[in-house]
Amino acid sequence: MTMKLFTFISLILISLYFFSCSEETTKFEAVNPEAFAFDLSDEWEVNTSVVVKGFKSSEVGQKYAAKISFTVDLVTPEGVTKAKIADGIRDFSFDEEKGDVSLDSQFLLDSTYSMGNYKVIFNIKDEIGNQQTKVEKTFELSDED
Repeated sequence: MTMKLFTFISLILISLYFFSCSEETTKFEAVNPEAFAFDLSDEWEVNTSVVVKGFKSSEVGQKYAAKISFTVDLVTPEGVTKAKIADGIRDFSFDEEKGDVSLDSQFLLDSTYSMGNYKVIFNIKDEIGNQQTKVEKTFELSDED
C-alpha cells in the first residue's frame, strides 16, 4: 500500500512541476494607442498606431508567422460613429517568436469635419488565434499650432 501511495504522490509532484514550468500565456491586448492629426490646410491627415500583444503565431519552416486584422472607427465631437474609416490586414514574419507588434494606419478628414475632440476605436483581431480586442484613443482637431 505504501508503494502505491508513493507512486501516486510522485505522479502528482511531477505533474505540478511540468505545469509550473509550462509557458506563461500573455493576454491578447492592444496597448499604447496613439492618434494625432496634421493640418494640411484643406484637410487633416490622421495618424494612428497601437501595440498588439498576446497574439498567436504559427511556425512555417524556420520562421514564425502572425496575421492581425483591424478596423478603425471614428467618433466625432457630436457623438456620431463613422465605422471602418480605416482598415487593414497585416501579415508578419519573424525569425523567432515575438511578443508584440505595432499596427499603424493613416486616413484623411476633409474640411467638412469640425474642430473638436475625436476618438478612434481600434478593433483588432488575431486571425490565427481567433481572438479579438479593442482600445480607444482621443485626439483633437484644432487651429492651434
